[in-house]
Amino acid sequence: MLDDEMLRYIKKSVKNLTYIQEQVKDGPETSTFLRSIVGDFQLIIVGRRYKSKDPQTFGLEEWCEFQEIGIIGDLLSSLDFVGNYSLLIVQQQLQRVA
Repeated sequence: MLDDEMLRYIKKSVKNLTYIQEQVKDGPETSTFLRSIVGDFQLIIVGRRYKSKDPQTFGLEEWCEFQEIGIIGDLLSSLDFVGNYSLLIVQQQLQRVA
């Protein structure tokens, strides 16, 4: 819920922002989509999930060199993706209940 609220705020506040939410079925489709957009943006922000398996990244984990930045972060930081962009990888911290 907080993520949605923050996203609404950013969309209203930041000028020259493009937010894309794309539905993909599997790893190859994810890779194809990312290749199609990397040349169009200066900053790409992706989320990283910890120990999560998704159909959208299925098969890509085999090629993941740096697990600590996640599958999508690793893919976008590889030499296979050519572009002049910066990559910001975010991960939500788990809350510890005391």
